Amino acid sequence: MEPYYEAEQPGVPLADAQEAGRWTEAERDNLLAVTHQAMESAVPHVALGMALGLHMPFNYRGWVTHLADIHAGAVELAARCGDRAGEAQAAAYLGWVHRDQGRDEQAIADLERAAKCWDEAGLPHRRTGPINNLGIIHTKLDRLDRAHAYLSEALSIALARGEEYQRGAILNNRAHVLYRQGRYDEAVAEAKEATAAWAGSLYGEGLSRETLARAYMHAGRLEEAAETFQVALTLLHEGGYRIGYAVAAWWSAQTLHALGRTDLARRDWRRCFTALLEARLLTRSEVDELLAQPVPAMPQPVRHML
Repeated sequence: MEPYYEAEQPGVPLADAQEAGRWTEAERDNLLAVTHQAMESAVPHVALGMALGLHMPFNYRGWVTHLADIHAGAVELAARCGDRAGEAQAAAYLGWVHRDQGRDEQAIADLERAAKCWDEAGLPHRRTGPINNLGIIHTKLDRLDRAHAYLSEALSIALARGEEYQRGAILNNRAHVLYRQGRYDEAVAEAKEATAAWAGSLYGEGLSRETLARAYMHAGRLEEAAETFQVALTLLHEGGYRIGYAVAAWWSAQTLHALGRTDLARRDWRRCFTALLEARLLTRSEVDELLAQPVPAMPQPVRHML
């Protein structure tokens, strides 16, 4: 059966995603504290539920620095309890966090563990997530043939199960491999296909349009890239996805700089650094240092992302 860690009480009713976001922002430190407390309790399913439940809202806001310890504890707790599905999910999330912090070899080990545990849990279709992330990491490391193989394997599983959202995610990531291989037309086509699969999702459509803009940029189609980056930025800002917004703003600035639009480039560099500051991934002094440079160096948090 799929892992399921049920709450004993219904919790706080929230009207919509925006209200949920505001609640998460306000309760950030309390959520961390209660999760650490749960990890020390004698009720494993509560601890695992809390640890796994933090991942998406925290990752969405760029709060990855506190998740590594929580997920590492969850992996070991699940392993001690013989909960292979819980171990798989926690290891997958731990690999995701290590990936976003640039600890790529550790992330690979975590994700391989996750894939193995999903098999042992009798849920081999859930391997799609860690395999997709392995594809992302090998893309970052310029191991493009291996990246393409992982993403194609993940895509086969998603297609076999009719998982449209996962199909969009994998196509989006494979487009990054294709433009790095110089296969620009294929990259553009896959990014457009991902956008169609993710239609209606601010997060998904924003990410896929940013990927499309990157494909245009690498193909030398800078005007199309600049226009597409602005659409992506609007969607990602409305969706509240800070790290995705920061990455899009960085590459938009690079494109505008290449087009000679210096003032607009500096606007988007500032947008990038402000988003990273709000996510606590840069300090105020680091932002000031970057803005003092005529052409800012790529900040480390952006370097860790696709």
